[in-house]
Amino acid sequence: MIKLNVNGRVHEVDAPADTPLLWVLREWVGLTGSKYGCGVAVCGACAVHMDGEITRSCGIMLGEVKDAKIVTIEGLSADGLSHPVQK
Repeated sequence: MIKLNVNGRVHEVDAPADTPLLWVLREWVGLTGSKYGCGVAVCGACAVHMDGEITRSCGIMLGEVKDAKIVTIEGLSADGLSHPVQK
């Protein structure tokens, strides 16, 4: 079981360490704002902030995420709707 801090909430995830973070966020955590685009970490459709740095979530595996604070598009505002990027 791996603990992820996503949008200020801790989620316990029971997924293989070689699962791309994108799929963990979408399938295990239920946050579908990050999208699958190219699958090779180039296009940015899967981008999240990890410890304040933009990270392509399709190119990083769950086992590589240690004690990171992850912010997805859903976490950019308190209500999940009012940030310009969410609009």
